[in-house]
Amino acid sequence: MFAVFSEDLFYQRAFVLELFLAIGGLSGLHYLKSLKSESLSIYMGPIVMIKIEFYSLLRMLLKREKFELSVCDNENVGQLLQRLQQQISTPFLHKLLDEQADLLLGTIILVNRRNIHHLEKLETPVLDGDVVAFFPPGAGG
Repeated sequence: MFAVFSEDLFYQRAFVLELFLAIGGLSGLHYLKSLKSESLSIYMGPIVMIKIEFYSLLRMLLKREKFELSVCDNENVGQLLQRLQQQISTPFLHKLLDEQADLLLGTIILVNRRNIHHLEKLETPVLDGDVVAFFPPGAGG
């Protein structure tokens, strides 16, 4: 346990913040510093993210397996795709969607391992902590 002894409340609180950051780091934590009326508060809520996974030829095209995006309120899979394309410089939406922004035949998108074809298709909501997996149409023989 740590004890902080200082006559100046400001420096005590600054030390506590430094100690918090040194021990817990910023990984997965937000911190909020407010020195109004000699108070310091620390918010330890998790950073809210959506995990995105790419498979098959999409993985090869993008040269990455995974990506993370922060959550937007009331976002659905279609909106997530558009926002994801803005974050990734390599064009990839044409591998999943047609000119009318509908799913190409054979495209599989899973939200928490559930196929969006059986949910609300591109209108399927995405929430904090969701895992969204993208599989482009495959061909072969």
